[in-house]
Amino acid sequence: MILTICYNMFNQTPRGVLKKAKTSFLILKKRSPGLDPGTNPMTSPIQFIKEAKAELTKVVWPSRQETIRITLAVIGLSVAVAVFLGAVDFGLTKLFEWILNR
Repeated sequence: MILTICYNMFNQTPRGVLKKAKTSFLILKKRSPGLDPGTNPMTSPIQFIKEAKAELTKVVWPSRQETIRITLAVIGLSVAVAVFLGAVDFGLTKLFEWILNR
């Protein structure tokens, strides 16, 4: 585990397991975020699937029209960036060829 020393400047408890040190510093043991110690997230696959399904019902899915519009915008922007980078590459290639062949 990684030990980090941090000063508790604003009286906020840093995320992780804390141990009081001899000075006014706190030693923070890093651990994986979001997991309580001693719990195994895969103890019940059925419970995991139920919770995942419940979370997916909360998602606001885009309409077909929004999906098409955003997809076209992404494709258009990608083509524009490709053309721009191609033009810059071509220009720099010609510039360096001109400089080296002078």
